[in-house]
Amino acid sequence: MKYTFSRHALEQLGRRGIPREMVERTIGAPGQVVPEFGGTVALQSQVEINGKLFLLRVIVAFSGESGTVVTVYRISKINKYWKVT
Repeated sequence: MKYTFSRHALEQLGRRGIPREMVERTIGAPGQVVPEFGGTVALQSQVEINGKLFLLRVIVAFSGESGTVVTVYRISKINKYWKVT
């Protein structure tokens, strides 16, 4: 899949201390794909950062066969967003 990072997403990577490589791994092999508002999807995986477990959410807007990473964030409230099937 081809994808680009929005300016906002790149700023959030630095501001939130999230390694770009971790985001790229989540895009390549997400733990879950969850539909979000406005036609975007959350590609999400449980990741360890500095010895603590977080849910990494990568919000992507798709257009054809490519996508734009709109924003990226990590949260500790995994159960709030992790969908149990």
